[in-house]
Amino acid sequence: MTKLNILIITNFYPPYHIGGYELACRDTVEYLLNKGHQIKVLTGNRGENTHNSEHNKSYVHRELGYIDYDNPTYRQQRQVETANYQICQQYINQLSPDLIYLWNQQYISLAPSLASQHSGIAKLYEVGDFWPAAYIRPGFINALKRKLKSWLPGLIGGQFDFGPCIACSHWFGKAIQEQLDARDVQVIHNGTKLNSELGAELISPKKPLTSFLFCGRLCQIKGIEQCLQAFFLLLAKMPNRHLSLTCIGPIDPEYKQFMIQEIHRLHLNKQVQILAPTDDMHSVYQQHHVLLMPTLMPEPFGLVIIEAMANGLAVIASDRYGPAEIINQQKLGILINPYDPQAIANAMAQLIEDPARYDEITQAGYHHVDAHFRLESVKARVEQALLHTVKEHALCLAPNK
Repeated sequence: MTKLNILIITNFYPPYHIGGYELACRDTVEYLLNKGHQIKVLTGNRGENTHNSEHNKSYVHRELGYIDYDNPTYRQQRQVETANYQICQQYINQLSPDLIYLWNQQYISLAPSLASQHSGIAKLYEVGDFWPAAYIRPGFINALKRKLKSWLPGLIGGQFDFGPCIACSHWFGKAIQEQLDARDVQVIHNGTKLNSELGAELISPKKPLTSFLFCGRLCQIKGIEQCLQAFFLLLAKMPNRHLSLTCIGPIDPEYKQFMIQEIHRLHLNKQVQILAPTDDMHSVYQQHHVLLMPTLMPEPFGLVIIEAMANGLAVIASDRYGPAEIINQQKLGILINPYDPQAIANAMAQLIEDPARYDEITQAGYHHVDAHFRLESVKARVEQALLHTVKEHALCLAPNK
């Protein structure tokens, strides 16, 4: 098989990440490296001076700047755009990659995308959220401004060519085509590693069911407040049960204070804990029984769902978008209206009171991931997509015979 020279551009790269988008990028990089492809990752400059082997892997270059959206100024935005464009040009010229593989571009401007377009090299987007919407506003006036920028010295602009693309779910692939004019979209779901240690344990899962988990960004749009309200209702219904809820993930300091106050208001101090993100999610999953994901946002996929399934947890999730595409049968989990804490509490109670239902969900979920979301199988499809993109680009450049 052909081995590619690939330049990957992303806003964050682990250990720094916002969510599953960046973690999926890391999984893809590690898979491609193991397959013998030559990889360079160009990412944002957070942690560039940290002396840690996890931060300073030889193929990861933390040089791109970020737009300061907290204190936005036209000057700072132009400086970031110009600097990032030049940095990307330098890497493209030095590496002469076969493919430029663009992931999340939020905060680092459209400059890397435009530098990739202007290079004439094959490119491919892996799209896991609506980041282009932050840059590409609709309307004739905005389109004219982008065109004018490309003519003025010192400014970065031009027509944004959003494609070809890999989308992480079918609904999301359709959405970026309709809303963001994405072209040549193919769908490849995210993947995860199976907990191979489970095996026979799925036949006799850990009991009694006592421990619930919320994992991901701890913020309002992810449904964390609904989780707290539902857990409060559950405890009122089952006052004699020793139940717990763990909330783990990145959180804004101000929102954390609000969360602590809310936990105190609901008298949940002894049952609920907030933990910082960890790289040892295997241990976290081992200590819990049910994942809660009542996300309020249009979730593109939901990597944490398949991770939980792969580790033998039952999942209660929103009945729409990515979660509903994963949990497409009743035996795979429980889908709820994320705006209804009582419905979430009822689903939690159902799993506690019906061990057979819990067993069915955990076993079916594990085998569903094995069949459809196994990491090696998913990334093999990605590898084929990369090879196909390079081949198609070469055919487009070949002179007519």
